[in-house]
Amino acid sequence: MTKLEEILSKNKPKTSPPQTTESTKTENTEKQQEQQKPLPEASGMQIKTVGKAPPKTGFVLTKGRELLNLNIKPISYTIDDILCEESLIYLAGTPGSFKTGFMLHLALCGATLNPMLNHFKVHYKIKTLIIDEENGLRRTKHKFDRLVRGMGLQGTEEALDNISFQCIKGFKLTKSYVDDLEKIIEFYGFNLIVIDNVARCLIGSEQKAEDVSKIQGLLKPLIEKYHITIVIIHHIRKQDNEQYGKKRPPTLNDIRGSGDFGGQCDEMFMLDTWSSDMKSHIKTFNLYQVKSKDRQEMPPIVLKVEGD
Repeated sequence: MTKLEEILSKNKPKTSPPQTTESTKTENTEKQQEQQKPLPEASGMQIKTVGKAPPKTGFVLTKGRELLNLNIKPISYTIDDILCEESLIYLAGTPGSFKTGFMLHLALCGATLNPMLNHFKVHYKIKTLIIDEENGLRRTKHKFDRLVRGMGLQGTEEALDNISFQCIKGFKLTKSYVDDLEKIIEFYGFNLIVIDNVARCLIGSEQKAEDVSKIQGLLKPLIEKYHITIVIIHHIRKQDNEQYGKKRPPTLNDIRGSGDFGGQCDEMFMLDTWSSDMKSHIKTFNLYQVKSKDRQEMPPIVLKVEGD
């Protein structure tokens, strides 16, 4: 060491190590723990608002696990392939395409447990209310009588009282009429309601979606509350068969009026007249299922009806 370095070393101020107190140790430990703590987003933690009640709204929420644990019956059919439980169904067709007769036959099979169309199993008795704003008592009686006799019934069977009619009483698809319908359903225990037809009962225009959408808003709560099925009869547009060169099967787009008719229903069937033999008095109809929310649509069915 040179003399100059020795002099500088002697004159350098001496420093002592920093004094560590208990409070300093605690602060340093807390800072280290805070730095090591992961952020909520990185750790997948859920941030919960503690002590706050949910807002008051019209929402009724069901959580995923609650939904899975609900004691709800699986989707099933009252009449195989034809009548789904707890559903809004449309039956549409051209004029004279056996729409009313088809529903009368369905109601008879539901009341008597006879297979529908001699093929489709009826799983339990159906109690039907037919709201008719199209045909009236005289024509309804005529059609009903012919179908009863055609099934080999005498017309005195007690099971026929499972079918009730209201004909030409001005029923409308409004809240006041549907409120009365609810009282009738609750008192008599109907599980099938048939409305014949929508054009006579709808308030507003069948071309306007805002008017048509009211049907679902009025009827779906009844379906959910009383576990019933509602079938509404409607019409389809006249087909321009010249455009296709031959008669084509109807589609969901052929229903007359707003597309919301097809959107709001759970199932839709369509009937059309395929041929008519004047000598034998046999008419041939095709039944198409053009929509099913719950499964693949069934293939078309050919119906042959004898008589006028």
